[in-house]
Amino acid sequence: MSKDYILFIDTSQPDKAVVVLTAGARQIKKDILSSGDLSARLVPGISRLLEQNGLCAKDLKKIAVVKGPGGFTSIRVGVAVANALGYALSLPVEGISKGIVTGKSSLATSVFRSKKPVRPFYGQEPNITKPKKPLF
Repeated sequence: MSKDYILFIDTSQPDKAVVVLTAGARQIKKDILSSGDLSARLVPGISRLLEQNGLCAKDLKKIAVVKGPGGFTSIRVGVAVANALGYALSLPVEGISKGIVTGKSSLATSVFRSKKPVRPFYGQEPNITKPKKPLF
């Protein structure tokens, strides 16, 4: 097998997906993660997907992740996992907006040179209440 594979993480949709692509953006295998705690399922899901396809982390050349817009927590988890894997494996990570995901050419022609962490784009501010004033 060629060693030019891209790991693609999309946590912006209701069905969270991890995909292995060739460098030419041909999909090898896609895994839809079951419902439940995404933070507990994403890394094992990636590991299982690679193993099912006879690949290991060393076979990956790049990581792509949907950086938003999407749900606050799911985007945060997906981006954090992509950045952590990129750092641990010394792989470039690219953040892709949800609107471009359907266009395979964006993944195939992307340069993936940046070693900087991807910053999430949530689409709106989190709905967090203001702190209460101290009683005393």
